[in-house]
Amino acid sequence: MNLRDPLRLWLLISEYGPMQELYGLTPQSRGQRLNGLIADLLECWGISAESDIRSHGEIDVGFEIESRHFVVEAKWEATKTDLGPLAKLQKRLRQRLQGTVGVFLSMAGFTADAIKDLKDGDPLSVICLTQEHFEAMLSGFVPPAELLLQCLKNASRRGVAHTPLIDLFGPPTRKIPDLVFAPPLWSEPLVVEAVMGFEVRVAMSGLPHGLQGAVELAPRRLLLTLPEGIALANLETPSVTQWLNFPNCSNNPVVTRDGWVYFARHAGIARVRDRVVQCVAGGFIGNVRVIAGAGGGVWVFSNGCPWGVHEIITPCAVLTPDRLGKQELLFLNYPPAAAHSALHLAGATFLIGSQGLALVNTEQFDGIVSSPEYNLINAGGLIRLKADQFLIACTGNELWELRLPSRAYRRIAKFSIGNSCNYLLSKTGGGGYLTGLLNSPDGTCSNYLLQWNYPLNNS
Repeated sequence: MNLRDPLRLWLLISEYGPMQELYGLTPQSRGQRLNGLIADLLECWGISAESDIRSHGEIDVGFEIESRHFVVEAKWEATKTDLGPLAKLQKRLRQRLQGTVGVFLSMAGFTADAIKDLKDGDPLSVICLTQEHFEAMLSGFVPPAELLLQCLKNASRRGVAHTPLIDLFGPPTRKIPDLVFAPPLWSEPLVVEAVMGFEVRVAMSGLPHGLQGAVELAPRRLLLTLPEGIALANLETPSVTQWLNFPNCSNNPVVTRDGWVYFARHAGIARVRDRVVQCVAGGFIGNVRVIAGAGGGVWVFSNGCPWGVHEIITPCAVLTPDRLGKQELLFLNYPPAAAHSALHLAGATFLIGSQGLALVNTEQFDGIVSSPEYNLINAGGLIRLKADQFLIACTGNELWELRLPSRAYRRIAKFSIGNSCNYLLSKTGGGGYLTGLLNSPDGTCSNYLLQWNYPLNNS
């Protein structure tokens, strides 16, 4: 599921925005272009596709995934699709090699009767996609091969032609690991040294090695990015439950004041609220993460890639729009694939952590500190405490404070457990959480979650 051509995919996403508004297009010409857009999208992921196939009944798009042949009928109309067009696609499938899978994409959706008749009629040979599925593929949030094969699996196992995006992956295939809401019995003292006023305790241990990030959804309720999906940990109960069944998301989600939760998965960014999933940006490559904007909003940061189909992919940032197709890329002056973390400061300026810290925008690179001066190697966590006060988590199990614009540094704490500090986040009412790796006496690794408090007036 590697994105072969992110530059081309960015162009397709940019084209998709005006298509939604019929800018420079008629409904008929938009429908015709949709066929080419689907084929181009598949090509970006290394899937050879052919559009506008004229034979025994015209086929909009044809392609192959894992030796399975797919034919697509696509419609972008104002009204929902009823059974008639679906029946025509089924007839065309009967004219082709047995085992060919039909895909009907209706951007406006389907009537309830059409879906019911498909389920109760002849053997199921068509899977039904809507605009939310198309946008998941176009953004790269659920790459085309993954989405189509997952829909095919749902159709085969459950006999359903249409699976809403929120239910695409169904219940998690792997049980959420048992988590321990206490320090491990064999743990050493947490802190080697710390400034006056700094407090820390173990909130959870035994987290799986695949922990990717965390965010506070509400006071003492954390969303954990696990391989199985997004889990909700209640530190008061204490308990952990599955919250969202999208596996393999990455890094910290971001929760906004209006209740949306933004998260990164593969090449795309989606937000979810009240069981509604919307893909809002995509086409990213490398280490992709969502970060809260200094003045509101949510940013996407991608650290790029030193190789590409046409050229090197430099790091970029995007202020997430309210829908896919409206993103504006800011290419940042930073080495590709080098950044471990990023924090939005103002405008197009970011604080980026790697082998040191740098202030970066579209034109300038200001290396404000390098690793020989301070132990700020692999700065995996960056958060803002106040307008001019920042906290940095880095290799060596250390927390450092940065003051801007004076560029004053000092070490806040050094921990005794684990190998590294990874994800750093703030919590309601001050203080925050920190995750890291913990080595057990038997040589196995797990993750811990520390809860820390550091008075903001501490100087």
